[in-house]
Order: sequence, then structure tokens, then C-alpha cells
Amino acid sequence: MGGESSHLQAVFTPEGDSGARWISHQLAYEPGRAESVYSDDGNGQWPVKTPEERNTTLNTATYTPASGDYTVRTVPSTQEGYRTIEVTFADPNFRGFIRGGFYAPNDYEYPKFDIETTVEKRVARFTYREDSYFENSELIAKVLPHPDMNARASSVKLTGDYRRGGDYSVSGTFTVEGTAGQAPADPHAVLPPVKRPPRRPARAPHPLRLLPPPRPAQNQPAQHQPPQGQPRVSLPHRLQRPHPPRRTPPVMPAPLMAAAKDPRRAP
Repeated sequence: MGGESSHLQAVFTPEGDSGARWISHQLAYEPGRAESVYSDDGNGQWPVKTPEERNTTLNTATYTPASGDYTVRTVPSTQEGYRTIEVTFADPNFRGFIRGGFYAPNDYEYPKFDIETTVEKRVARFTYREDSYFENSELIAKVLPHPDMNARASSVKLTGDYRRGGDYSVSGTFTVEGTAGQAPADPHAVLPPVKRPPRRPARAPHPLRLLPPPRPAQNQPAQHQPPQGQPRVSLPHRLQRPHPPRRTPPVMPAPLMAAAKDPRRAP
């Protein structure tokens, strides 16, 4: 993230008709500091160019693809024992990312082997080593448009029973928002509020316990007791019964001290 402060934004790109496009508000970033933003906080504005000599000039304009068609296929690699997944897009200016992988049958939470690459000049490629580990797997490719694309995500399944050396091919189409050269129809649609779990109430402090006064021992006079209804304050033992101060013997002059030590010596 870098060692200096900055501002970040998140863009949610839905797949198909499963939701609405959402742009978060700017999030202040400071090294070592945690911040958060939620969809029910509303929609932010698409960033604009800010004059700053230290910044790299980036194009913040959005682009609407002319077509959402694409093709995914597996082809032999130039390296022996490897194969390549190749994704080709109809629009030469499309930008985005390819995710997915080899999944266990009917288990789509985490892939057995991840696929991750980027689209460059309308084509994305990912090379992997042929292995028996991939046998009987489902091969799925996911297209994630770049946030500045007026398009939605899409996914296709090449096969539900992968075999080494097999040639697989499938065509897909992602949804294009608006028409080419125009902004999406509803770029700031509000998503439904997100239900957050209730906050746990703070723990109440433990109540103080008032101890009853101790009973006096037999053959000892009872100590002074506080009036009825007042709490008893317990003091440390050394404050309850202070020791009497030590008596320091008087300092005798030197001749008298010598006489006291030797009684045969005359004063």
C-alpha cells in the first residue's frame, strides 16, 4: 500500500443480474491505521483527475465495450507437459482479469488449483502443468472486468470432467451496461442495506461487596463498631495496630563510654 497517506475506493462489479454496481466513498489510508466502508453508507463519486506533480497520470474515463462476447479454450503449450488456457475477447479494448480454476465436483467455494491472469490486447493466457491431480475436476473460468469498464462479471464452465490432454472450448458473454461510448444506465444504483450483527453490550462492572464486621474474640474487649447501616472499612493490619516507636539510647560522651566499659578505670 505504500508508506505515505492516500485515498482509496472500492468498486463492486456484479455478475449478470445478481446486483447493482456500487462505488464506495473515498477511504483515507494511513500506514498502520484501519478504516472501513459499507455499501449502506451510500455511493461515492467516480474519481477525477487531481493536479499533483508527484502522481502518475492515469486515465479515469470509463469505457463501454462494443461487445461482451468472449471464448475460452485449452490449447497445447510450447513447453512439453504443459497446457494453456486462452481467453479471447471480441472487443480489442476490453480490460479485465481472469480468475477461476479446477474445482472438485459440486464444490465451488475454493478451487483445487487457482487460475489468475490479466487481459492484454484482448487476450488472456494462463499456462499450467498437466497432472493427474486435475482428473475428474470441473474447469471454470471467471471474467472480471476492470472497474473502469461498463460491464458485469461473467463465468463459464469448460468441462465438468477434466481429462489430461483434452481440448475444451466454450463461448461466453458478459453484460454490457449502456451502449458503446456512453456511461452505464445506472452507475450509482443503491444496494439494499447490509444487515450488521448487533453490537455486544459492554460488561457491567462487578458490584462492591461489603463485609460484615468481625466478631470480637473471647476475653478481649470489643472494638469500636460503626453505626448500624454504615459499611465497615477494613484497614491494613499495620495501620490497625501501629508498633510503638523505637527508643534510641542516648549518646554518651567518649570518656564516660570508656569508663562504663572498664569499671577498674577511675574517672
